[in-house]
Amino acid sequence: YKFATTMARLGQIGNLPKALVRYRQHATSLTHSRQMLMTERVEGIVNEQLEEFGIRPSKRELEIHQHVGRLLLQSSEGLLSECENWLQKLSNHNDLVQRFDHQSFRKIISKEWFELCKHGAPAGLATWHHYWRSNLSDAWRPSIWQCLKFLVMCLLKHRREGGDVPKVQSTQES
Repeated sequence: YKFATTMARLGQIGNLPKALVRYRQHATSLTHSRQMLMTERVEGIVNEQLEEFGIRPSKRELEIHQHVGRLLLQSSEGLLSECENWLQKLSNHNDLVQRFDHQSFRKIISKEWFELCKHGAPAGLATWHHYWRSNLSDAWRPSIWQCLKFLVMCLLKHRREGGDVPKVQSTQES
């Protein structure tokens, strides 16, 4: 992780569509045996990056930032609002310091916002409305299939809790 973030400072990096390397994880690997140490190191790198960006995050903001990238926390409407505020803070700060291309950064933020809301879909239709009301959804639009899947996930939760699902009106007279 540290290597990738250092390389990103030196030049342009990207993801290839095809995996070039595969590796296996096992119980004695560093990922498993020293998970606390690995987590602390990643948090330190993230904190360092944010400070280089010009933001001194609080402990809660670091938790939110980690959640945004890995969907670690139990989703709720309150958490979704915290994530929205954090993403907005990052976007506003980038507008101020102009470290990253404005459109590219906004697009990434917008995609992350969609993923967070999709993860929060079990909260029901409130999440659907929250997503579309946020200005974070403006820079990137999900495909029609992504929207439908997200809506269905929200409706299923809403329906399980006894909420009324809006009825589709027929245009033909019966």
